[in-house]
Amino acid sequence: YDEEDEEQRQHEEAVNGRGPQPTEARVVEQLAESESFQAFSSMSSAPDATRLAASRDAGAGYGWAAPAAQSNDQTYEKYLRRALAVDLSSVARHNFLYRSGVDHAGRAVFVLVGQNFPARDVDNDKALLHVINVMDSSVHLPYALVYVHSNFSVAFNQPLPQFMQQVYEVLDRRYKKNIKQLYVLHPSISSRTLLLGLRAFLSPKFWSKVVPCETLSELYTHMRSEQVVLPDVVSEYEKEQQTSLMNFFYW
Repeated sequence: YDEEDEEQRQHEEAVNGRGPQPTEARVVEQLAESESFQAFSSMSSAPDATRLAASRDAGAGYGWAAPAAQSNDQTYEKYLRRALAVDLSSVARHNFLYRSGVDHAGRAVFVLVGQNFPARDVDNDKALLHVINVMDSSVHLPYALVYVHSNFSVAFNQPLPQFMQQVYEVLDRRYKKNIKQLYVLHPSISSRTLLLGLRAFLSPKFWSKVVPCETLSELYTHMRSEQVVLPDVVSEYEKEQQTSLMNFFYW
């Protein structure tokens, strides 16, 4: 009966639940000494952080959404190539979207004129290509959008839901991330309805960026008048509204 037999006996007793069990401290010590644990401990302390960072770098911004973001980027690139190659003069002539000057913060200002958008007659695909053609070179930086609701007609100018869905799915995250202000000039019930209809497409934080401007003078507190080019009908519309209001009170 030698030491080797004694070690074998103690091992069999430990396996069968008899005899002294290894202490918790000893188990931890043995685990720390194991090759598998040392290999694991040499990894990043937060392996998922690297993966999330890679997702953000890929343009996802929301962790595991990298494949979806990559798919969106590929879709957008296809539309961008088409926007640069296709003749869009039939859509551009309506002048419903164009680049203007800058606001007080030095951000690029785009003007979207509601009454100029021929919702029932325009080719939706070409309309989207025009949006990309006008805005793509600037939306990598913060920008502002002035939406002119003067003389807007729900019957003729209201974008169809499928068009809004297409816009949301195609435009890449720069458009949504870098828009810092949406100025709504001459808002009305129909403009509020239009914005409410976009709730499914926009994040909750977007609503803090919406700035209603009842008059041109309100808009000009955010940017100089010479920095925002507006159709002549806008000032005419405002004068008509003011005259109607004065006549109402006079009556």
